Amino acid sequence: MDIIEHCLTEHIPIGDDFYYCFLRNKKDTDAIIRLSLLKLWLQLATKSNESQVVTAQFQWWCQQSTQWSQESAQHPLLKALPDSQYNRDWLTQAELWLASQISSSHAQSTSHSTRQEFEAMTGQLIAQALTPSSFQAETDRWEKLGQYWLLRSALFIMPGSILSPLKQTMASTDLSKFDADYHTWYKNQTLARSEPLAQYFKQIKLWLACNRKNTQWQTEMYEPSPIRKLVHCYLPW
Repeated sequence: MDIIEHCLTEHIPIGDDFYYCFLRNKKDTDAIIRLSLLKLWLQLATKSNESQVVTAQFQWWCQQSTQWSQESAQHPLLKALPDSQYNRDWLTQAELWLASQISSSHAQSTSHSTRQEFEAMTGQLIAQALTPSSFQAETDRWEKLGQYWLLRSALFIMPGSILSPLKQTMASTDLSKFDADYHTWYKNQTLARSEPLAQYFKQIKLWLACNRKNTQWQTEMYEPSPIRKLVHCYLPW
């Protein structure tokens, strides 16, 4: 099994939103590796309640990102990531994100501004992992991506994990409010249909449509089936 097959099996399997982003652009192996790294970090922060262990792992990843080169990399995903200026810039952004999670793990509480900062940084990493672009400010897109990721992951954030303080700042109205804001924002966007980032925004729209009535976090969120996502990906905009 080569590294791309590993990524698509372990990190971006069928059913994952990111999988459908690459149906029209399967040759972008750099993006697949970047997203696999990001998903590994996000899952680590979300699902582990051993904050000291997670902090130690993030510190290791932070060091690896700082000193990254294919020759010295100690993780298979970093070894497989081609040495380019864009990938170096993205890993620099990732290092800042990792460092922020280490810092937040020591905080006793999380403010609304800290949550917004997390959303923006996470959205930026997702956007720039999906589609190569300049590192200019696209704050509205970054915020929408980060807000969606946090909303969707909220039910799976374990108590005691690095991200658990962020979950405590969320209200039951967040989903309905985000749905209304996203609908208005999405109508005004100009996105190239073939770009993975555009497909991801479309997957967000599908998920929101499926969960429009689930405004309370006690209600189980509905996940669209892989077939529905596949059809939705190819439907006309």
